[in-house]
Amino acid sequence: MCKLNRYLKVAFIMLVLLAVPAFVFAGGQKETKGKVTLSLMKYADETDLGKNPEGYKGPSDKLIAEFMEKNPNIEVKPIYLNEKYSTTYAIKLAAGEAPDVVWMGGAFLSFAGKGAFLNINDRIKSDKSLNLDGIFPKALDMYKYKGDLYGVPDAVTTNVVVYNKTMFDKAGMAYPKDNWTMDEMVNKAKKLTKDIDGNGVNDQWGIADWDKNGQTSLLYGGPMFNKEGTKVLIDRPITRAMLQIWYNMIFKYKVHPLPAESKTLFGSGSFRAFKSGKVAMSGFAAWGRLPVRTVKDFDWDVVMYPNYKGKIGGYMSGEAYLISASTKHPDEAYKLLKFTTTKEWETLQTASGSSIPSLKALANSNFFLEPQKKPKNAAAFLEMIKYGTLPWASPAGREIRRAYNANVQRLLLPIGDKDKITSIDKFMKLATAAMQKVLDDYNAGK
Repeated sequence: MCKLNRYLKVAFIMLVLLAVPAFVFAGGQKETKGKVTLSLMKYADETDLGKNPEGYKGPSDKLIAEFMEKNPNIEVKPIYLNEKYSTTYAIKLAAGEAPDVVWMGGAFLSFAGKGAFLNINDRIKSDKSLNLDGIFPKALDMYKYKGDLYGVPDAVTTNVVVYNKTMFDKAGMAYPKDNWTMDEMVNKAKKLTKDIDGNGVNDQWGIADWDKNGQTSLLYGGPMFNKEGTKVLIDRPITRAMLQIWYNMIFKYKVHPLPAESKTLFGSGSFRAFKSGKVAMSGFAAWGRLPVRTVKDFDWDVVMYPNYKGKIGGYMSGEAYLISASTKHPDEAYKLLKFTTTKEWETLQTASGSSIPSLKALANSNFFLEPQKKPKNAAAFLEMIKYGTLPWASPAGREIRRAYNANVQRLLLPIGDKDKITSIDKFMKLATAAMQKVLDDYNAGK
């Protein structure tokens, strides 16, 4: 890091404090005699911070205390964040203040491409006490960069379809099953969409939030980039077909509201459309179980994504801890990372049901499936791991996504708008070219 003079340094610190949201941390990085101090930065919800009484210790605090008890020569100083996580980490990384161990979700590749993390491939191979066979292989793959492993996930998440059982019952319709098709989904959506008062505006929608920006359609085609990270692969026959179905549900059949209309139609909040009771089916993430369990007005369950000509695709992401490439204590940091792969760590961290444990045995147990609670078909989340794909899996993923979204916004403009993209063929050509340019520019500048 380049040396700043006294005044520039003060200005830089003030800028960081203004840009970074409030976060909780214990102490600084001063070494206690005989001990090594590690900083651990992780995303945290209100179970770890926020709406808790004074003196409350969340699951992360309890696990950190357990780790320190087992490793008395290591002190862990947590940094908890619940907003602007990636932005805050980027600022700390640029300032040369990266934490020793850091939690990462889908943004992993963006920072791996900058050399932010320590390659743990050799450590894992030589560590006979760590067996990764019990972890979902696809979850591990999400934390590889150029073939090497940088993190071991403790949780994953997938998407399914959630449906209003009460609405199906009133219509005398059979519930969807895990082996259903796209045609069945569209037909059910048509039958369940109703303009009850006859004013030309739907009072009940067959489906909403199925595919907010076309991402789900793209994932039916598999990875968005080749293994070398040099070519955009979204232009496939199946992705064109899936995008056309999504587009038709919005503009032709009018069974799916425009994404931009959702807030006006259903209000604010997570899964607001489905929770309103006005939507028969919706895209649904594993973490949605908690907010939707508060619904008392209707019964509901989940089902796997429908297949299109035998092919299923869907969203998948993970959570893992990584070691900073700049840490002064790689051995101690590895011990902490290794602890995050244990059953006790995953049990406490995923106890709320907001994500799926990466340990297959734990995920397939009643601990996650919770047969006494909704949804009854929670196994659908696990089945979708087989078909899930991490979207935008490139170090330039954020910039590529912005290029893609600029074209999606034009595709979703009202019919008749002069800037509207009017066909999937034209959209695919424009979006692919824009994405490829960003990827080429990134690779040229490495």
